Amino acid sequence: MKPKRGIYAITLKASAELDRGTSDRYIGRAENIDKRWHNHRRKLVAGRHKNSLLQGAWNTYGADAFEWDKGEAGDEDD
Repeated sequence: MKPKRGIYAITLKASAELDRGTSDRYIGRAENIDKRWHNHRRKLVAGRHKNSLLQGAWNTYGADAFEWDKGEAGDEDD
């Protein structure tokens, strides 16, 4: 089975509750969405994510405050 590729978003669910008028969301693209999510999560838990804003929000609100959305893309041959 081929890895699932596509666009994904990591969203801070608490941003709506904070009423900041913004959407706190990290959007990316990956050839293997599941592997990419694993890498994001591993780095966030270790406190070493390259995006300092995402890391800071993760440190402040914790893992349960985030939602992982993935939109899978089909093969180019489809």
